[in-house]
Amino acid sequence: MPIRRLSALLCLTAFLPAQQNIPPNEVTFSASNWAPRVQYVLKTETLLVEVGVVVRDSRNHSIGGLTRDDFTVEEGGKPREITAFTAATATQPAAAPALASRPSAPAPTAATPTVSTPPARFLGFVFDDLSMGPGDLIPARKAAKEFLTQGISPGDLVAIFFITRGQILPFTSDIAKLNDALDHLSVATRNPALPTCPNLSAYESYVIATHRDSTLLPIKVAEAYQCGLCQRRDRTDRVCNQTVESLANRAWEEVKHNSVSSLYSIGSVVDHMATLPGKRVLVLASSGFLSGTLEREREDIVNRALRGDVVINSLDAKGLYTQDMGMPLGGMPARSRIARQSQATRPQWESNDTMAILSASTGGLFFHNNNDLNLGLRELGLLPEYSYSLAFAPPGAPDGKYHTLKVRLKQNHGYEVQARPGYFAGAVNPANPLPAERRIDQEMLSDDTLDEVPLTFSTEPATTPPGKPGAHVLLHLDVAHLQLANLSGMHTDQLTVIAALFDAAGNFVTGKECEIDFNMKDDTFNKLSTGTTAGLTLHAPPGKYRLRGVVREANQGKYTASSQPVEVK
Repeated sequence: MPIRRLSALLCLTAFLPAQQNIPPNEVTFSASNWAPRVQYVLKTETLLVEVGVVVRDSRNHSIGGLTRDDFTVEEGGKPREITAFTAATATQPAAAPALASRPSAPAPTAATPTVSTPPARFLGFVFDDLSMGPGDLIPARKAAKEFLTQGISPGDLVAIFFITRGQILPFTSDIAKLNDALDHLSVATRNPALPTCPNLSAYESYVIATHRDSTLLPIKVAEAYQCGLCQRRDRTDRVCNQTVESLANRAWEEVKHNSVSSLYSIGSVVDHMATLPGKRVLVLASSGFLSGTLEREREDIVNRALRGDVVINSLDAKGLYTQDMGMPLGGMPARSRIARQSQATRPQWESNDTMAILSASTGGLFFHNNNDLNLGLRELGLLPEYSYSLAFAPPGAPDGKYHTLKVRLKQNHGYEVQARPGYFAGAVNPANPLPAERRIDQEMLSDDTLDEVPLTFSTEPATTPPGKPGAHVLLHLDVAHLQLANLSGMHTDQLTVIAALFDAAGNFVTGKECEIDFNMKDDTFNKLSTGTTAGLTLHAPPGKYRLRGVVREANQGKYTASSQPVEVK
């Protein structure tokens, strides 16, 4: 039988299941731009740990005029001497109507030399289309449009980023283009394959997998017996415990993978903004995502933002918190229903950890538990007028552990001190990249060939619009030989695909990252078992390049990687 073609533009256009009568929820994909990570290591060999600090009053106004002698720093509860101190003042530009309606300046009466000045602010709006549902996304988009007409000032440049697609619109003062970019904001949720027997939410999977609550596992084991996953006549509680834990671990790995992808996207925007002149504010609008066990990844972003002088402000798009069950309770045993209800708003609060920490650690604001998103964006669009940078010398050699920090004022005056909650003391060793860097990213920068996943890359001439040359990359997948898991009668797996072009000197040119999720019934599996082909287009100027492709298979963590020459005409 001929190999079936899923879509000629996978990762760039919508999946077209109707062409093969494949239900759209059985094979799904999502995509984002990919670029090599810039590795920032906290150089404890220099014996300095930098801490950004903002002091605010009860009205969230930043406080200036403080000196080194006003602060104390504790590491792990022990006082540290502040060895370096700087104070910074950011003059806030006066608010103005929309940039498009700004009046022209009067003609000068005498010859005046032209002075090139950097923009007052670079505002990078990052919308987490991966976490936001329609109920959160629509109000966030409306608030952003309101901000464009009332909140920006002369000299401001604004860019739009989506978590799953990277930069949608470069920095500009064109309000019409910004509004048009926001109109393209849509839900791009990558729903993890959460178990239904027993019924596990993302938060419950996280709690069980990370052993945060020993009371939840027995409740879910009892539910597993009731729904038929475990049979008392031929299984012991120990075996059923392991079965439920395995389901929770797999679900949490999928949830965590989404969270890692979100952190990677945020870090990429930080890196981009760090290269810009002028003041830099990243505004993250998100409904939150679970990030437990990803402390190093968060800390990596904080270090990069501090070094790049990027302030991260966060807007919780969920608004006021209410108890959200996440899944229907019908059919669940009484103990399971009670456990779900007792969680109350804990899942929402824990999903906010990243937003809260990134903001507090970089001198930004975190606007949450409030339905007035217009007010939130107006506040978050501002830089702190006064901020401070403290540094101290940690004792001893780097131990690779997380060290808690606490910055206080000697005379509090009722002020709130915002500062990073801690840091990882990692030894500087270029041969060992930070754990925050995924293996798939490392393989992209390697020349090694791997052949562990039944998949091959090839290229064909690309049909692209005039003025947008590129290479069309084909991904040939032998579905029948994938190591598919069987969950509740569904054939499941997830593939992460990265393809990128490098020039003759080895410099990165462009790249795409895609995720393909399989959650197939027998009929769909049989249709695809003879093989399938998907494709993506990488736009680049005409020339000769090296195409590097890497695929990660989630069930067994296997990889395929290859490189080949390609010419863009």
